[in-house]
Amino acid sequence: MVRPGHCEFELVTPADHAIYGIVIQRDTLMNAADQTGCQVDWGRLAGAEVMHASAASRTACLQTLFSVLAQDAGECPHRDACQQAVIDALLCMLDTSEVDGPVSKSFTRRQRMVAKARDHALAHRDQAVTVPELCERLHVSRRTLQYCFEDVLGISPMQYLRLIRLNGARRHLREKSSGAQTVRDVASDWGFWHFSQFSSDYRKLFGQSPSQSLGQRKDC
Repeated sequence: MVRPGHCEFELVTPADHAIYGIVIQRDTLMNAADQTGCQVDWGRLAGAEVMHASAASRTACLQTLFSVLAQDAGECPHRDACQQAVIDALLCMLDTSEVDGPVSKSFTRRQRMVAKARDHALAHRDQAVTVPELCERLHVSRRTLQYCFEDVLGISPMQYLRLIRLNGARRHLREKSSGAQTVRDVASDWGFWHFSQFSSDYRKLFGQSPSQSLGQRKDC
């Protein structure tokens, strides 16, 4: 549901219904779209009350919001990074650009694009690579990158970046040769700066805490 600022509205909801809203200045959103190559139909957005987004982009946005909401306000030293993640997720739903023709016509090209994205993410693992950074690096639109990942892997670029870092952290936690001495060392090596969120995401994915994995270390 979409509403512009300075406009009243009414909602009738069940008693136990909770609503979360993203409030963002129009100029901020437009500047972010320009910087990341997103194409947004601003006229349609201004006049719409309900916007239809792809299932993948909705899922990615919800995961981002859950991650942000799970953090304690005093525990977020990188507030700008949290805000940028929300903006990225929002733009992913609003992007109306077309998929680049050459990429859409060849599965091999899509696989190659995913491989390049993976290589770049692994080469800069401690920097928590973002989707806009990948788009700039690979010279493609956000929609094209989204299309490649959904078609090749069945998940969004945001989901993949998170999974590749969590899996990398797991390998390092369990390998003595990694050189990292603590869970926090490994988390920071893979660009996780919100420790409690890292621990929560790690447990959900692997069924054990990072410290348990550290206790299972073996020579590799």
